[in-house]
Amino acid sequence: MMTGNNTLLSDKEFRKKRIIATGGKGGVGKTTTASALALYFAEHEAQEVLIISSDPTPSLSDIFEQKLGSKPTPITAVKHLQAHEIQREELVEAWKERFGDEIYHVVRSYLPVDREIIDYVAEAPGIADEQFMLAYILELYENGQFEKIIWDTAPAGATLNLLKLESRVYEHLSQAANLYVRMRSYFERLGEKLHLKKRRSALDIIDNWRDLANHVIATLRNSDLMEFVVVTIAEGLGVSQTDRIVKELNDYGISIRNIVVNNVIPSEEAANSAFLNSRYQVQRSYLDQLYKRYDGMLTIVPLLPREVKGIEALRTIYGFL
Repeated sequence: MMTGNNTLLSDKEFRKKRIIATGGKGGVGKTTTASALALYFAEHEAQEVLIISSDPTPSLSDIFEQKLGSKPTPITAVKHLQAHEIQREELVEAWKERFGDEIYHVVRSYLPVDREIIDYVAEAPGIADEQFMLAYILELYENGQFEKIIWDTAPAGATLNLLKLESRVYEHLSQAANLYVRMRSYFERLGEKLHLKKRRSALDIIDNWRDLANHVIATLRNSDLMEFVVVTIAEGLGVSQTDRIVKELNDYGISIRNIVVNNVIPSEEAANSAFLNSRYQVQRSYLDQLYKRYDGMLTIVPLLPREVKGIEALRTIYGFL
């Protein structure tokens, strides 16, 4: 049976987190929840806050009713708040700027390739758009411009794939390093034959990539710095997706303490409408399941009569958080 409602923002430990990610299946209110949290921290704690969305169909511009640029853009109606809808193309370009020369050098240690190899690797599925996203957010945090970053993640499947970067990165880096060590003498002879200048060791570059991967993964698991909030709805698919997300995150060493359940029909509204009462009974059965599994972790946000757009609507939302 349903019990009392937990609230995110009443948790002092939660408010201390510097990176907060919201995740869940598409259409459950991830972006709304992330936007409301970002607004709250900007208004109530006067922190420099960035909300960044990596959802391939972002809606921050619609929610804040303001056109956003390709870089973090100040929200004109709110002090201390900036927003960024990052597109895959931006991530690819940022990845090429950060890693392009290193990729070229490492691959050229294997084969006499030209610089087009950078574009080829960058466009490979899951390289720039998945493996670099976490490093990109961490870099934004570590440069000190923002005191808090709220990350509106991609829908659950893409986000969970991103979090699998640990095994992929380690596997790729280990293979690259091992192969390079085994064939180093061949590479050196090939370099002499091609009259290539001696440059930074490819093995050193690979080691630096491994260090970055370690740093990103450690950040994900650092519960003092980062928290992942699951967002869902009281429907069958929402419950099953929540179970899956919580399990997979736990498997990667990321513990979940908070789940937001959106669009819950208030009992007093259900009493005045046969249609709403029917929907309310369906929701109640799924809420009972969620409470049974995650009691003490749930924050309930009621169904509102209007769409959530604009600052005032977001203030209403964070009033329930």
